[in-house]
Amino acid sequence: MLEDAREDQLLAVIENRVINKEDFIAVYKQLKAKTDLPDNGQSRKEIFNTILEEELLIAEAEARGYDKDSHGSLQSERIQIQELLDAFHRKFILNAIVVSEDELRTLFVRFNTKIKARHLYAHNFKQADSLYTELHGGRTFEELAEKGFQDPQLRNAHGSVGWFSVDEMDPFFEDVAFTLGLGQISKPIRTAQGYSIIQVQDRITKPLLTEAEYAKHHSNLERYWRDRKAKKATRAFVDSLRQQLEISFHRDVVKELLEHINSRSHVAAAVEANNHLLNDERFAHKELVRSKLGVWNVRTLNQNARFTSEGQLHWVRNEENLEDFIAGLIIRAFMLSKAKELGLHKSVSYHTNIKRKQDEYLLERMQEIISEATIIPEDTLRQFFQHHKDKFLLPPQIQLREIVLNNAHDALVIKNRIASNASFEELAKTYSTRRWSAEKNGDAGSFSYQELGAYSDRIFPLEVGQWVGPIKIDAQYAFFKCVGKDSARARTFNEARTEIEKTLKPFWQRKTRQALLASIRRRAKVVAYPERLNSIQLN
Repeated sequence: MLEDAREDQLLAVIENRVINKEDFIAVYKQLKAKTDLPDNGQSRKEIFNTILEEELLIAEAEARGYDKDSHGSLQSERIQIQELLDAFHRKFILNAIVVSEDELRTLFVRFNTKIKARHLYAHNFKQADSLYTELHGGRTFEELAEKGFQDPQLRNAHGSVGWFSVDEMDPFFEDVAFTLGLGQISKPIRTAQGYSIIQVQDRITKPLLTEAEYAKHHSNLERYWRDRKAKKATRAFVDSLRQQLEISFHRDVVKELLEHINSRSHVAAAVEANNHLLNDERFAHKELVRSKLGVWNVRTLNQNARFTSEGQLHWVRNEENLEDFIAGLIIRAFMLSKAKELGLHKSVSYHTNIKRKQDEYLLERMQEIISEATIIPEDTLRQFFQHHKDKFLLPPQIQLREIVLNNAHDALVIKNRIASNASFEELAKTYSTRRWSAEKNGDAGSFSYQELGAYSDRIFPLEVGQWVGPIKIDAQYAFFKCVGKDSARARTFNEARTEIEKTLKPFWQRKTRQALLASIRRRAKVVAYPERLNSIQLN
C-alpha cells in the first residue's frame, strides 16, 4: 500500500498500487538469471515499463472487480488455502530435510546402476499381505505370479518389470528395490498404483565412476534428492497424522459413493465446476467417516472436496483408494486448522505470497481478456496467405492412435496385451488416461515429423499397423500406433488459417494490449519517477 512505501524508494504509483526499487530489483534478477541481460539505461527503462504496464492491468482488473466476483473469490480462497498448506509443509517437513554427502554419493551410484526385478502386484494391502504370507508359507514367486496376474504374458514372465534405473519406476518401488540384495524379497510396498512385493534378480553398475563426474552432477543430484526426501517425508508425516486422527469409515456409504463415481462418464468430471461429488440430497446426510475432527457426512465431504480437480480423483479405482482420498481431505483440514492455530496466516511471508499469487491471477485474467478481444481482420489473413503460400506446404504426416498411462506397471501390462494382438483401439478406450482421445478409440490426430519433436525418430518411421511403446513422456507412458500416412501437398486457406492466426496473433494482441493500456492511462492516476532508475544499486 502507498502509506507503507518510503518516498525515496518509490518508482511509480498507480491508483493505490506502488512500484518500488525492491520490486524492480526482484524482476531484474529473475530476468538476469534467464537471459544475458545487460545493465544499462535502456534495459532498465524497458524493465520498468514492463512492470508499470503489468501494474496498470492489475489495477484495471481490480477496478473491474475481478478480485471480488465469483471466479475471483473462488480463486482467492484457493490461493489462501494452498499457501497456508505450503507454509505448514515448509515449517514441519521441508525445513527439517537435510541432504548429506553420503546420500548424494549413493544416489550417484544409483544413477549409474541398472536393476532387474520382478514383483507381485495387489490393489490393496489386504491382498498384498496375503501374498506375502503365502510366500513365507512356502509358495514360490512363480506360482503366485501365475495366480495373481491376469495378463498372460506378465503372468508367464513371473511379474518381471525388466531392467530399470533411477526415476524410471514409482519412487517408493525404486527406493526399496535399490536397498535389496540379489534374490531378496521385500515386504509389501505401497506405491501410487497399489502394493508391490519386490524381488531383485540382477544388478549392473557402471565401472570406474570418477570424482570429476560426481562433481559435475553434484548440484542436480542435490536438487533431485532433496525433492525425493521431501516426498518421502511428506508421506511419512501424512501416514502418522492419519493414525493420530483415528479415522474410521462407514463402509456401506463408501461403497455407494464409489459406485456413483465409477458410473460417471469421466471420473470426477466437473467436480470443481459443480462443487459436488454426489448431487443427491437423500445421500448427503449419510454419515461417511469419523475422526478426531468429528463426523463427516457426504455433504461435509462435498464442501471439503470443492477444490478437487479431475486429475486428483482419477486414481480412485477402489474403496481403499477412495478412503485414502477422503482421509487426505481430513488430514488437510487438520493441517489448515493447526496452521491457523500457530498463526502461520499472520506472517509477513504468507501475506506477501498471497498478494503475489493474486496479482498473478489478475494479470493472467486480463491477458485472457486481451487475447479473446483480439480479432485479426479477414482480409489481413487472406493477404498473408496469398503472399506466403510457399510457407504453407503440408509436410508428410502420420496418423496416430495413442494409449497414455500413468505408471510403469500398467505400461508393462498393456505392452504385453498389444503384443498378444489385443485390439489397440479397445485398450485405448478402456485404459488410456487421456480421455479425449480414448473416447475416439485413441485417435490422436495427424502429425508431421517436426511436430513429434524429440520422439520423431521413434514414431514417424512406423508403417500402417505398426506400433511403438512404452515411450516415457514426462511422468507418463505412451504407446502409438500408425493408422495412416499422408504425402506432402499444398494447404488450402482454411487448412492454413489456424497457423496464420497463430503467426499474426502476437502482433495484433500487442495492438489490443496497447490500446487497452492507453485507455487505462487516461483514466488511472499514475505518477512515475523513471529518473530514479539510475540510482538503483543492483549488486
